[in-house]
Amino acid sequence: MRSKKWVITALLFVMVIGTGARVYAVRKSITVQDIENVNDKETKQKITEVFLSDGHKGVNVNPEEAGGIEIVKGNFTGTEGIVVSVEFGSKLTLISVYEKNGKSYRFIDDLGSFLKIESIMPAGLKPEGKDLIFIKENANQTMGSYENTDFMRGYFWNGGNFELVFNIPSSIDSQWYDVKDDGSFLWRKVLHKSVAEFENGNEPNISRSIKNEYYTCSCHKSEVPEDKDFQLNSSNETEEVYYWSGEWKRFILAEGIDKTTQEAVAVIEDWESQPYALVPQFEDNKNKVRVVRRNGTVSVADKNNIDILNE
Repeated sequence: MRSKKWVITALLFVMVIGTGARVYAVRKSITVQDIENVNDKETKQKITEVFLSDGHKGVNVNPEEAGGIEIVKGNFTGTEGIVVSVEFGSKLTLISVYEKNGKSYRFIDDLGSFLKIESIMPAGLKPEGKDLIFIKENANQTMGSYENTDFMRGYFWNGGNFELVFNIPSSIDSQWYDVKDDGSFLWRKVLHKSVAEFENGNEPNISRSIKNEYYTCSCHKSEVPEDKDFQLNSSNETEEVYYWSGEWKRFILAEGIDKTTQEAVAVIEDWESQPYALVPQFEDNKNKVRVVRRNGTVSVADKNNIDILNE
């Protein structure tokens, strides 16, 4: 009797393990055929389900809420792959990267959550032998001010995950007001426009032509005035060049030394190129830069506290 029990237990164990193996083997994946038929309703639902099971674990969305799906092909990790973006309403887009694996695609990493995506563009990075992913995102929001901003973000595969290696506003249209002593409103408005050109080669760089404008309007209403009611106070135009650093593995403006800590830093944004530096209450922005340190942390520093090495 005891030997029979052992035989039955062993058979059950084999059956359970075998069943588990079969379930694992039929796990869904995004296939080459799926990508070719991405506009088909059933295929679109399948892609969304696989997409959400692969990444974006902290985002609470329903696959049935998916809107448009965009596929962008490129060589993002050193081999053929795709960027998959899925819209969920007008203010949420999720983006992931996949690598081709035979007739299907293997999940590599998710790039995160975005508001409204204007474009996704691959760009070859010659020294690294792979493509960057440039994403233009529109962030139209009202949080104490009325602001509509476009950001240009660049992502690069570092061998373990995708890192943000370029992140600047490409356009800003922002209005806000202060209440004066007599109860009237002083409206302020800043505009920022920049045109960026990416140049590939042995020394890749991104050159930017920038124009900033600062306007004011005194009135007795809390609604945003019409454009014609604003008066131009000041403006400037400038140029700047970001170059690819093989050492820092990102686009930077310059390298320097933090005088306080003696740490090496890379300057990744000059706040003087933003329109807010024209506003009297934010004039100190002219003296600020954003830097990244060897450990990857990003912080704001005073210009006079950074010794620039490669000017």
